[in-house]
Amino acid sequence: MLQLDILFKEYIHYLEIEKTQSENTIISINSDLKQLKEFLLEYKDIEKLDDVDYIILRNFLNYIGKTHVTKRTIRRKISTLRGFFTYLYEQRKIKKNISLLIEFPTFKINEPKIIGLSDINKLRGVINEEKIIELRDKLLLELLYSTGIKVKEALSLGEGVINLEKREIRVVEVKSDRIVYFSNRSMELLKKYIELKKHYYKEKYNSDILFINNKGERLNTGILRKNFIQYKERAKINQEVNPIMFRHTFAVHMLKNGMSLEYVKELMGHSALGITKKYLDILKKMG
Repeated sequence: MLQLDILFKEYIHYLEIEKTQSENTIISINSDLKQLKEFLLEYKDIEKLDDVDYIILRNFLNYIGKTHVTKRTIRRKISTLRGFFTYLYEQRKIKKNISLLIEFPTFKINEPKIIGLSDINKLRGVINEEKIIELRDKLLLELLYSTGIKVKEALSLGEGVINLEKREIRVVEVKSDRIVYFSNRSMELLKKYIELKKHYYKEKYNSDILFINNKGERLNTGILRKNFIQYKERAKINQEVNPIMFRHTFAVHMLKNGMSLEYVKELMGHSALGITKKYLDILKKMG
């Protein structure tokens, strides 16, 4: 087995066990390392990390750039390289951490898009609560809009983290959990959805998965996005409708209604106040 394969597996094991990285992060890093390995084998048939220098890493990134990936993707791949080579350096498997010489490309961060309350009401009006799939999606709309949680956080929920009486959700995070609060409208939809889910799925019912697809498995973001495109067309809304927009709209509306920037930061789980401040900029533009 190649030395590269051994080091890659050791690093992935380290991320999974010691750093408790998410499954999606591990998948991305695995993909980046596999791409690096393929390039190194193609580039003078390199099999050992000792033979890799700064020029080779720059050539690798230039090679990636020619595949028309975004600057954001390039930044992620650089982060993967830095993390991997830093791990190797700290483990004394290499003498120099050459990845630190690589600079991150700069790029403009797109302003978050929000959706107007009138369009939210249009969506509410066209989603049929009597159909379990549409009831599920309507509940997701209300939870995202009233709590500000991320779409992936919502889809990872189980029923056990929800307190209906207090209208609370405990969002499980790596460093520390946080509590968010949902609306009365969400509470009524939650009750209805859980009861209908029990009746509809019977032996496939699983309380550990709140939002499920038609097979009784955990819902994914791709299906959810496609469904909201259909609701948008049904509601005759001209602008884009993406589930993440409800989280952004929550932040802007909370700030508009007088909630402090610090509290919005805590509810949304942002690591720094500067991330939350972008919503103030949107609010200012709205006048």
